[in-house]
Amino acid sequence: MFSELDNEVIERGFEDGYQTLVYSIGGKVKKNFYDGEYRLAKSEFWEISTLSDSRIVKSELYEYRNSNKKPFLKLIKYDSKIDKIFYSENNLIEKSESYKIVRDKPYITKISLFKYDSQGRQTEIKNRDFSYNDEEDTKRRSVFEKVIKYRYNQPDAQGNEIPPNMYYYENGELKSYEHYTSVSGTYTMGYYFDKKYSVVTVYQNNQKIREIIYLDGNPVRIHRKDDPAGPEGKN
Repeated sequence: MFSELDNEVIERGFEDGYQTLVYSIGGKVKKNFYDGEYRLAKSEFWEISTLSDSRIVKSELYEYRNSNKKPFLKLIKYDSKIDKIFYSENNLIEKSESYKIVRDKPYITKISLFKYDSQGRQTEIKNRDFSYNDEEDTKRRSVFEKVIKYRYNQPDAQGNEIPPNMYYYENGELKSYEHYTSVSGTYTMGYYFDKKYSVVTVYQNNQKIREIIYLDGNPVRIHRKDDPAGPEGKN
């Protein structure tokens, strides 16, 4: 089957045991491959400059368990990198991996892990970034870990949604947080610097009312909203 509208083209076909659907507009083409159960098995993304100059810029491959209709793995291939995305039975992303390609071999650059609660809400994101000296280097030099955790709150008395509390860590150390009360628009934000200094900011009605600077856990400066005297010393 073939159809054309202005510069858009849609064409159905059959190739290597797969049903195909080609969609093109201008010099960009997407080609989908479907298996015998009508599941998407592969997508190819082409750039076509001329009839003799065309290339695949990205391909996506899908893998399924048994007769499941939703994939458990999505593999994305580029010229110089590969991404893998792993799904749960609920079609939630559980893990992703990124690799760079050096001399036709993959080398890990990033791993991300995701956790959810019983309602399918994200409760944790853990990223591990692997560093190399340069793009051609194949020896991992260091690992940097970032973790974000979410703790969900109940709605307030009027039924308004309260954002989740959020905690951000780097290599196991808490770097910042957001903590919300049961009163909408009232919350606290904290930031940690150099293992000694921290800043805590308090909000009411979504307006900043107080900022406290700590040194080794002790308050050394306090600034209150509309205070003409400016920052205060330790009380």
